[in-house]
Amino acid sequence: MTCATPGGFYAFITAGLGRKVGLSAGFGAIVTYFAALLSVYALSGIALNDIVSRLFGGPELAWPIEALVVLVAVTALGHLNIDFSAKALVVFLGLEMLLVAVYVIAVFANGGRTASASNRSSPPTCSPDHLQSQACSPSVSSAASRQPSSSAKKS
Repeated sequence: MTCATPGGFYAFITAGLGRKVGLSAGFGAIVTYFAALLSVYALSGIALNDIVSRLFGGPELAWPIEALVVLVAVTALGHLNIDFSAKALVVFLGLEMLLVAVYVIAVFANGGRTASASNRSSPPTCSPDHLQSQACSPSVSSAASRQPSSSAKKS
């Protein structure tokens, strides 16, 4: 499926469904991509805050400050030479693989799944008796507390 005009997502939808639907879908895609980008920076700020405060014993700052640090680092890598950015990516991917390998070795050294399963407390149950408790999600609790309407009952 190809289009004569460039534009990818917008072009395909406009060719098939018209200009209004194409513009709406393109705008929706841009808003979604922007929300995903904000979510990634928020998550990286929270993770960096956790690493700095818990792992290295540093100060616990608000996550938006750490998200801004990540934004500055990503912007700096984006403006520098692509070779340097590729080398930085290789270093970070290598460190990530090393971290995963250390974690897997630590799990196996401590007995694997059987050892952690015996030390863990049981998860909260969401049986009909416990639906009103805080252990279940709020949506389940609120749904369980509603009474069915009389019009929904069939005779």
